[in-house]
Parts: sequence; structure tokens; C-alpha cells
Amino acid sequence: MDDFSNLLLNEDGRSAETVVRELLVNFRFVTANDLAMMMFSSGTTGYPKAVMLTHCNVSSVVQILKCDAFQLIPEQNKVILGYLPFYHIYGNVLFLLGIVSGCKIVTMEHFKFEIFLQLIEKFKIENLFVVPPVLVMLLKHSNVDKHDISSVKKIIVGAAPIGKDLFDEVTKKFTHIKSIVQGYGMTEVSGVSHITEPFSVKVQKGSCGRLLPNYECKIIDIESGEELAAGKSGEICLRSPTCTIGYFGNSAATQQLIDKNGWIHTGDIGYYDEDGDFFIQDRIKEMIKVKGFQVV
Repeated sequence: MDDFSNLLLNEDGRSAETVVRELLVNFRFVTANDLAMMMFSSGTTGYPKAVMLTHCNVSSVVQILKCDAFQLIPEQNKVILGYLPFYHIYGNVLFLLGIVSGCKIVTMEHFKFEIFLQLIEKFKIENLFVVPPVLVMLLKHSNVDKHDISSVKKIIVGAAPIGKDLFDEVTKKFTHIKSIVQGYGMTEVSGVSHITEPFSVKVQKGSCGRLLPNYECKIIDIESGEELAAGKSGEICLRSPTCTIGYFGNSAATQQLIDKNGWIHTGDIGYYDEDGDFFIQDRIKEMIKVKGFQVV
């Protein structure tokens, strides 16, 4: 058959040529501000909401994290263990970072700790991206000693703080680990806004790191909205090209999240010290008033 224009594609009788013409008529270029994905998050009000992230949002955070200064991608063995769920912003951004950085990404259909250990050993994983419960498993599970995971030199912690006790236990047991990095962020800012320096001792003291490039951050008084100085606790607000355009189908929640000047109100209480290191203390909804003062 030489004339493919008459080839029928389906039961409605349209030819390939007709289908192509219809596609061309309806075709439009995607822009940086178009919707790329929707990730679900409880946000600042507790109920699941679809966070709308544009191509600009997602590509911005990936390009920031790709920066050599953060050393998130191994220089030699460029392999990422992609076991974190891709429907969660942490796993999703890690997956995209791996693609952009030219890494081999080893995935798991379901998380099984024994297979997790086998993959670390087999692929000589150097930089291990984790959440704190995985670190607890590495410390407590009896099968860990049956595997050689000495290739792991750096641990990157996200989704929740590692805490001093857990930090101390991990570094004591796994002496081959040279650096533990803590990150902070939320789905509404495409995953991460702060990260500790590769060898920062402040991780042990509870720091979630310093502000990433291309972000603005301020601490405000939760009642007056006044911006606070270093050492003063208040709500953390963020502004960046990575910030969401809002919640899908929920304008009321979007207005609560993003103010008229484009600041994301995270709902997290924290402060920064004189060195620019940030510390998270609690959530606004978990604060109480005692004699007129807000107490975390």
C-alpha cells in the first residue's frame, strides 16, 4: 500500500490525513505559564487540595537544585534510587532532577525494605534521598547488616525534620556517611525552598537550612503581618518563580494561601538566625495563646 492517506485509523472511517489535519488545526504551543501538573496537598488548612504547578514552577526548582554548589547529584556514580512516590512532590522533583542531570534512575514498583537495601548495594548508591522513617528503618532493621551499603556518602532528608537524636544515631552507626543534608519546603513552592549546606553543623541543632537562590523569604507577625527581624518567631512566607498559581477549583483556599503581593503563607512558624539559617518550630494551627502571647 503506497497511499497512506487513505489508511483508516478507526471505525469512524477517518483517514490518517484527516486526523493529522485536525490535530494541526487544534495544535498550540505550550508556554512556561501553562499548567504542567497537579499535586495534592493538605496545604495550610488540613483538607486535600490540588496544587496547580506550571512548567515554569517545576523547571525553576529543578534548575536551582541542579546547581553544583548543593552537590545533590553524585559526581561519579550518577545513579538515583527513585523509591519515593512520584505522586508526592519530593519524589516527583527528585525524578525530574535525575532526568535533567543525566542520571540513571532505579525505580521500585512498591517500597520493600529488603529490595531497597539490595538496590543500594547493587547500584552503589552514593547520595540517598530519604524521609526520617526510612532512617529509623536503617537503624533498627536486622537485615541492614547483611548488605554492604558503604557506598552511601550523603543523606538528603526531606518531608520532615531529622531531629538531633536521629542525626546522632545515624552518624554513629554509619561512619561512611560524610554528610547529612536537611531540606524544607512544601508542594505549593514546588517542593523545596531551603536546604542546609553540605557540611553544616546546624543540622544537628534543628536547622532546615538557608534560602535557595531565586527565592524570597520573610518572617511575619501572625497578627499584625509586620516583618520580623532575625531571631524573632513568626509565620514563614515565600515568594519565587517556583510558587504555585493556586489550588484547582478552590479560590477561597487560594486567597488564604497567596496574598495580594504574591507571597505564599506557609502556615509554618519559624525564625532565622544572624547567619541566615532557618529553623521551623511549629504550625500556626497548633499554637495557643497564654496571657495574650502566642505560644508554640
